Amino acid sequence: MAPLAAVAGVAGAGMSAWGQFQGDRIAQKEIETQQHMEEYKRDVENLQAAQIEQVGGYQQNRQAEAAARQESTLINQAGGSGALPPLAVYAKQVSENSLENRIIGYNYNIEAEKHRSLAGGYGMQAKLYKQRSQQAKDKIKMKLIMTGLSGVSMIGGGMPIGGGYIGGDMSEAVSNFMKSNKTT
Repeated sequence: MAPLAAVAGVAGAGMSAWGQFQGDRIAQKEIETQQHMEEYKRDVENLQAAQIEQVGGYQQNRQAEAAARQESTLINQAGGSGALPPLAVYAKQVSENSLENRIIGYNYNIEAEKHRSLAGGYGMQAKLYKQRSQQAKDKIKMKLIMTGLSGVSMIGGGMPIGGGYIGGDMSEAVSNFMKSNKTT
């Protein structure tokens, strides 16, 4: 009757281990999904930043063209009267146009940097989820090993594996596992 009880004990431990494995695997996959969502949000923010920069460049070009037309009109109007516009008026208009162009570029750059900053935050969050995912994988491995060792020890007081015995004291096996699975 004892062998049957040992087999039943091992089967029960196996069923329990499988249930825990499935639960832990689902949790690990949820963490991976969160990681991918953060990576997606990072990519979207980077794309928005690039788009804003393109629009900003386009707006600066439009403003520069409008300024050139305005300056040309100023010269043509004064030329029709036989006199050139006063240099101070012309210089002031050129200066204002240049300032307006720089302000347009500055505003679009600020907006693009906001999106890059958000992208950086999402990227960091994705890295944290990646680390958590790896920790969850390590936890699953550890539980499987511990459950397996427990099952082996239930069979009968010790079993020779690799020159040593697994039974009541599993500290060396656990220590070796931890050393071989260190994450960087």
